[in-house]
Amino acid sequence: MSIGYGLSLKDIATVIVALVGWLVVHRLTISRDIFSSKRSQESMLEQERRNLRAKYLIDVYRSLELTPKPNLDKEEGNRFKQAVIDIQFLGKNQVELLKEYVTVKVSTGDTGKSKCVFLFT
Repeated sequence: MSIGYGLSLKDIATVIVALVGWLVVHRLTISRDIFSSKRSQESMLEQERRNLRAKYLIDVYRSLELTPKPNLDKEEGNRFKQAVIDIQFLGKNQVELLKEYVTVKVSTGDTGKSKCVFLFT
């Protein structure tokens, strides 16, 4: 059956199916790109968070290592308190390891380098 201009219903149906297919694929591609973009942004934010946490941990490590003696003056005590606050902010696991670090440091005066690795876990 011909409708006009030499087009048949079969030709029109083929064009309609092709257009609908193109629209569906186009929509799926857009949603995939949006999802990929969001995932990439989340990945970058996670990396920034890790870098910031590492920076905090390095600063805390330096603060703890700069307080070598049991009897601290006011400035050293404040620096040590700030390091403890930062560690509490960073998580429960670090707090437990800090307790071990301080116990060894107070009892022996030296912790050794292996005890300081907890800051990077």
